[in-house]
Amino acid sequence: MRKASIVAIIVAAALMIAGGICCAVGSSAAKKEGFMLFPQTENGESVYTYDFTGRQINRISITVRSSNVKITRGGDRSYVTIKNYNANYYRLNEENKTISFAEIDDVLSMFKFWEGFSFKGMRYVFSAGIDGEHEIEINLSDSENVRAIVVSAEAGRISSKDFTTSGDLSLSMKDGEVEISGGEIENSLSVNVVSGSLKLAGVKAGTVLLNADAAETTVTATECDSLKWNGTKKSFYGEAVKAKDLTVVGADGAIILAKTASVNTQITSTGGSVSVDLPSALGNYSTEIASKTGNIFVNGELYKISCTLTSQNAKNTLKISTDSGPVELTSVKPSEDGTTASES
Repeated sequence: MRKASIVAIIVAAALMIAGGICCAVGSSAAKKEGFMLFPQTENGESVYTYDFTGRQINRISITVRSSNVKITRGGDRSYVTIKNYNANYYRLNEENKTISFAEIDDVLSMFKFWEGFSFKGMRYVFSAGIDGEHEIEINLSDSENVRAIVVSAEAGRISSKDFTTSGDLSLSMKDGEVEISGGEIENSLSVNVVSGSLKLAGVKAGTVLLNADAAETTVTATECDSLKWNGTKKSFYGEAVKAKDLTVVGADGAIILAKTASVNTQITSTGGSVSVDLPSALGNYSTEIASKTGNIFVNGELYKISCTLTSQNAKNTLKISTDSGPVELTSVKPSEDGTTASES
């Protein structure tokens, strides 16, 4: 072997060793400052965390195939944590005060050294991830907010617990679970689940928009300015929901409201049954019920085709319309405050 070749090999080896040392030192120093250059192994899981504390982020967008996505708040750090993802197959960027995560198929992206904050080139080379359940956590510190958090998943689970924000929260699931427990979304909450389940419990929000094609929906102890639900094949169950405007539109699934207080309630169903248990007397409601072929029961009394109940003391409105499903309306007690009923 020529002397020049030997020298070249020695120089290359030295550079590789030096590069590895620099990466290790840089990674250690960054970690002490709360930043992570490369995925780390923690409890057998591959973990990569991007800390954006104090960066005034306006929007976070997460798009995944199958993952457990958690949205949390607490502590003095804001971050996105990515677990058990092969680093060759996702893109994590920050641009124009927006953090975005998306899965990719093009392994050649490992050579795109110029793609933003995450130092992708070397991270891709030194770590390819490990097997395990995919998980992403979005955490906001106690003192920070973003205008919008948008999460879209084909499968898996999206959840938040006691999460509060002054902005918008938009969640979309093709086939899986979405569960929001506690917390307050001051502006708007939008959830779309094609198939699976959708659950809200103990949530306060401005506007709530729920779409569920073939997903069972349960909403309990939720307070908002307005709530709209659209569904086709599955049921809607609401209990102790308080809203100025409540609109429920279903097709084949049952619609059940228990002790739900709203100023204006409108329920429309094609083939499913409707059951409403009012939290107060009928005299507090101006009520219109119509069913093309289904029976109508009001506090056990049978009406056919349609029923209108009026009261001089009514401050709320209730409208129910079905094609073929039966309707059952009950109240705390039969009204004795001047309510009159008419049947047609």
